[in-house]
Amino acid sequence: MLRADLAFIPLLLLLACSRQEPVTAVPGAAETELVELGVYNTLVPEPSGLAYDPKDSTLYAVSDNAGEKIYKISLTGVTLSSLAVNGNDMEGITFTQNFDTLVIVEEGLRNVVWITLQGQRIGTLHVNVPNAGKNGLEAITINPVNGDIFVGHQDVPELLIQFHSDNKEVKRTELIFAPTISDLYYDQAEDVLWMLSAKAQMLYKITTDGVLLKSWSLPVDKPEGITFGTNNRMYICCDQTGKLYVFNKPQ
Repeated sequence: MLRADLAFIPLLLLLACSRQEPVTAVPGAAETELVELGVYNTLVPEPSGLAYDPKDSTLYAVSDNAGEKIYKISLTGVTLSSLAVNGNDMEGITFTQNFDTLVIVEEGLRNVVWITLQGQRIGTLHVNVPNAGKNGLEAITINPVNGDIFVGHQDVPELLIQFHSDNKEVKRTELIFAPTISDLYYDQAEDVLWMLSAKAQMLYKITTDGVLLKSWSLPVDKPEGITFGTNNRMYICCDQTGKLYVFNKPQ
């Protein structure tokens, strides 16, 4: 009987070694720690987008509060000026290639809007996306080399939509790895996009085709705006508290 029992041991070991463990990681994603450099209070109500101006090293923040203003703030959150804009539920914000015009999205109306630095609306592009109401356009960024525009549709579905500089749509991709799209930033140095999800409290690094490369958990409640400045500084704003967070650019 002892010999018979021993004969089953190699078979049991073989079965145990061949059993597959469940996959828990997201393919292509690798979480690492973020290095936080500072947290600053701002007077921007419900900031939902950030853009960096290299001409004078300042930030522009769009507010989706009832006041519908765009705020110019310092890198430590001090309000320098504001623009009263005739907007409607404004969300993401970015600059055109020459950094002389702001571009925002209006969530419910599904519009991309060009605005001068004096607050005048000078152009509108309507984006054909499903789902009326609050889950509309939430994010925008521009490739400063060729002028391509990337727009994010927040939810149901989560869409990354690309337009050429002539405003013709060339591609739209549904992103299945994030529960929401809250903001986008085009990184010229790496030719990638950085994306926020307020619902997941996550930062994603993705290709311009929407392929996930890496992800990071954020110590920020409801992050809704992202941009990058000099010295590899990453700036993220919180919609709920109005705080401005500064991190080293993750690798």
